[in-house]
Amino acid sequence: MQRATPATERLQRDAFSPPPERGLGPAATMAILVHIALLLCLSWVVKWRDQPVIITAQAELWAKLPLQTEPEPAPPPPPAEPAPQPAPPPPPPPPPPPAKTTVEPVKPAPKAEPAPPPKVISGKLAEADITEQKKKAKKLADEQAQKLALEAEAAARKQKEKEDAEAAARKQKEKEDAEAAARKQKEKEDAEAAARKQKEKEDAEAAARKQKEKEDAEAAARKQKEKEDAEAAARKQKEKEDAEAAARKQKEKEDAEAAARKQKEKEDAEAAARKHKEKEEADAAARKQKEKEDAEAARKQKEKDDAEAARKQKEREEAARKERERQRKEQEDRIKKLAKESEIKDQTKETEKRILKNADVEITAVDTATNLVAKISDKYAASVQAAIRPNITFDADTVAGNPAVEIHVKLAPDGVTILNSAIYNASGNKAWDTAALRALNKTERLPKEENGRAPPMLVITLRPRER
Repeated sequence: MQRATPATERLQRDAFSPPPERGLGPAATMAILVHIALLLCLSWVVKWRDQPVIITAQAELWAKLPLQTEPEPAPPPPPAEPAPQPAPPPPPPPPPPPAKTTVEPVKPAPKAEPAPPPKVISGKLAEADITEQKKKAKKLADEQAQKLALEAEAAARKQKEKEDAEAAARKQKEKEDAEAAARKQKEKEDAEAAARKQKEKEDAEAAARKQKEKEDAEAAARKQKEKEDAEAAARKQKEKEDAEAAARKQKEKEDAEAAARKQKEKEDAEAAARKHKEKEEADAAARKQKEKEDAEAARKQKEKDDAEAARKQKEREEAARKERERQRKEQEDRIKKLAKESEIKDQTKETEKRILKNADVEITAVDTATNLVAKISDKYAASVQAAIRPNITFDADTVAGNPAVEIHVKLAPDGVTILNSAIYNASGNKAWDTAALRALNKTERLPKEENGRAPPMLVITLRPRER
């Protein structure tokens, strides 16, 4: 079953979506025309407000007094130009409602009070009074008219300045409002135009996308089918190549492992040979050193044993000599005694010779017996050491040389049971002395001599190495 692509899914969704909205062209055109009309109205209002206001003043005078022409008012000063206002930051805040300006009405000039009626005077006095009164009235009227004109002019100037300032402020405010409105309208129109353009672009892009997605969906379906076929063929080819590569890799791995094993075995053999050779050389050196030490110890022990044997032999010889002298003396005493008692001299001489011969035989027998006892003692000592040595637990390599320890042993009457043991002469190595004494106590029973005799006490000599 063919899988749906993303383009196909979008096409299926668009088929059920509502139709897109129509363009905003007519509405946008109508909005632009309305805004243009509004701007024209605002411009006309601003221009109408800018026209100057002309203020007129009236004054009532007596009809009989000559009228004086009113002086022409001074031209109003030009309105002060408003200071430049900084441009408001966009977007401008909504403008406040325009303030209502109230124009103060010009106060009407006060009416001149009518002069009292002239008194009726006869002759020239009356005419002079009338003339004088007319002059005074005219002067008063002129002063009042001038005063009213000045007040009216000042009020007009003040009102004009106020209205000019208010008009300038309104004009500036309306100008700023118009600029802000124009900017806002321009931004709105730009935004609407951009929105329309974007909408049209999006609509065009959406239509193009739909068409493209449709074509892409069809092309993707074809391409997907071709891709799946190609992938299936590629998978088969890849599986075949992977199998062949795996077989080659396995073969190479096995060959490499075999070569590595051979190399490792060769290196191990060489290392073992070197190690064995080094060990043999070390063992040979150790054996040589040990043999040298053993030979030195044996030589010293032999010298000591020889000296001891020589001393014992000398003592035995001295004892034998003394015994021979004693026996010879006894024999001589017997011979002399027999010679005195015997009456026949020849018989005495023969008897003396026979006795001396018998004495020599006895002395030889004593020497032979002494040598036989020494030989048996050596065999007995060797058998005793052979019985004790299996119970020794001591590493002889930890001690230099072959020191000897002598242990005094007391035996039971049966000659084999050990009753007590103590070190008689230490070797100088406390560990060896303790191991030898422990082995002797562990033995418990000693062998008998070949003749069946058992000495009650004896001294046993033990060494770490057998000589």
